[in-house]
Amino acid sequence: MTSSNLGETLRQAQQTFASIAERAPQYVELSARLANDARLAARHPSLLDGLAMNATLFRFAPGAAALLFSARRLLRVLRLLQTLLHQAQPAVIDEHLAAVGLTRQQVDADIQALSATIAQLTALGAERAGQLASEGARLAGRLAGKGLRALRSRQPGTSKLDPSSSETL
Repeated sequence: MTSSNLGETLRQAQQTFASIAERAPQYVELSARLANDARLAARHPSLLDGLAMNATLFRFAPGAAALLFSARRLLRVLRLLQTLLHQAQPAVIDEHLAAVGLTRQQVDADIQALSATIAQLTALGAERAGQLASEGARLAGRLAGKGLRALRSRQPGTSKLDPSSSETL
């Protein structure tokens, strides 16, 4: 991947994260409202427990690896929200969505955008890791070759000028 492609991928990822981060307060409020709604508690206790436990995860840490980790956690929370939005009583869900200024379509779009961005960043990371491993292997090979040559030059009975005395290790 060229550096311009890398820069573009990172720029797009930042835009996606910034867009979703702008709605983070709405998602936190929605999560809290749904977790505290007694009308949903009886029918969806496990979803609500997971939602209440994960609602604090709407924050982004600095650094690329931390950002990717935070994005994956956020995606899990959004998918949990999405499941609840599709399974719970539509009237109750619509009431909470309207109260925080979100729509089902916005939740679905954020999940789709976040999933695509995570996939791009993961592929980018894997590609870069492969490049680093290849460069590391080449460097290790060069260093091993230098070490073997230095070791051979210290062997008794070998001379740089006498090609007939080339012993192998």
